[in-house]
Amino acid sequence: MLLRNRTVGLVVVVALTTTSMASAADEKSFDAADLVGTWTYASGQRDGADLDADHFAGQTVVITKDSFTLEGDETFVMTYELDTSSSPASVKLLIAEGPVGVGAPAEGILELSDGELKLCYAPMGGDAPEKFEAPAGSGLHLFVLVKDQLEVADLVGTWNYESGRRDGADLDADHFAGQSIVITEETITLAGDETFVISYDLDSSSSPDSLSLEITEGPVGVGAPAEGIVQLKDGELKLCYAPMGGGAPESFEAPAGSGHHLFVLKKAAPAFDAAKLIGTWNYASGQRDGADLDADHFAGQTIVITKETLTLTGNDTFVMTYEFDMSKTPVGVTFTITESPFGAGATAAGVIRLEDGELTLCYSPMGGAGPTKFEAPADSGHHLFVLKQAEQ
Repeated sequence: MLLRNRTVGLVVVVALTTTSMASAADEKSFDAADLVGTWTYASGQRDGADLDADHFAGQTVVITKDSFTLEGDETFVMTYELDTSSSPASVKLLIAEGPVGVGAPAEGILELSDGELKLCYAPMGGDAPEKFEAPAGSGLHLFVLVKDQLEVADLVGTWNYESGRRDGADLDADHFAGQSIVITEETITLAGDETFVISYDLDSSSSPDSLSLEITEGPVGVGAPAEGIVQLKDGELKLCYAPMGGGAPESFEAPAGSGHHLFVLKKAAPAFDAAKLIGTWNYASGQRDGADLDADHFAGQTIVITKETLTLTGNDTFVMTYEFDMSKTPVGVTFTITESPFGAGATAAGVIRLEDGELTLCYSPMGGAGPTKFEAPADSGHHLFVLKQAEQ
C-alpha cells in the first residue's frame, strides 16, 4: 500500500499542471495555454525527503487544453480548478481515473517561470501550502517539471514507415515497400516510386507540436500547402496532416471522412560497417543474466577483432569466428569457438550494434536462442557488453 500511496502522491502532484484559462487582462495571471505539452520531472521533494532521478524514471506528464495524464507504470487522469486571482496561482484537483485514489482531492499552488513548472500541494485533502516548500513534517509534496521541446535536430535522419492510415483506411506493409522519409534541417523528402521534396516549419510552442508544409518538388502538387502535427516519443515519430490545404488535425487520428493522413515512423539504424570493428576494444560495462559486472571483473581483459576472428584475451583466451546477418534489425551475429581452454565448436547467437563509437554486443552463450534486443535480464542467460575502441 505504501507503493500505491507513493504513486497516488506523484499523480496528484502533476494534476496541478492542467489549469483553466487565465485572465488576459492581468499580465501576471497564470496562462494555462502555456501548460499544454509534455513535461518531465526535473526534481522533487516529499515531506522533506529529496526524490532522485530513479524515482521519476520513465514518467511524464502530458497536458492538453482539456486534461492532463500522468504516464508511468500506472496512468492517472485528473480534473482541476484553477484560481488565478491569488498569488501564486492556486489549484484544486481531483483524481478522475486511475488504479487507486479515484475521487481523492488535493489543493496546492503552482508557478510557471522560465520554462519550469513548479507545483507544491497537500495530497489527499490537506490544506494548500502558501510557499513552494515541502519541509519534514509538513506532509507536502513539491515538484519541478520541465517541458519537452521538440527540436528540428530531433527530426533529422532517415525514417522508415511502421504503419499508416489514410482517411480511415489502414495501409499495409506492401504499400510502404521501398519507401522512406529523409528529413534535413529544411526539408522532408518522400523517397519511393516517386519523389516529393517538402519544406517545413516546426512550431514547438503548440501542443501537439505543429508543422507547416509546402511541396517544393514533385510530379504533382508543387506549391500545395499542408498543415499537420508531429510527436516524437520512445523513438517513434508520429505525423498526422491534412493534405492540400485542409485544416490541421487536433489529434493523431485519421478517421473516415476527415481526409487526414497518419503515419508512424522509426528512424533507420545507421548502416553497419563491419570494417569499423577491426581493432582492440576495452570493456565499458557489462551485464550477465541480470547481474551487473563491475570494473574489477574486466581488469586486464580486451577483445581483439580482425576480419575473420574475435579474440577474448584475459586470464583465459577464446578465439571465435563470426558471421553477420545483415537482414535483421538489429544486425544478427553468430560466433563459433575455434580455440579455448574448454575445446572448440560451441556456438553463440546474438545481436550487435556499432553506434557513436560504442560497440554493443548481446548474446546467448553455448548455443541458446539468441536475443533480439540489447537486454540481459535475470534468468535470460544472456550476456550484454558495451565496449569502446582502444586508442591507437
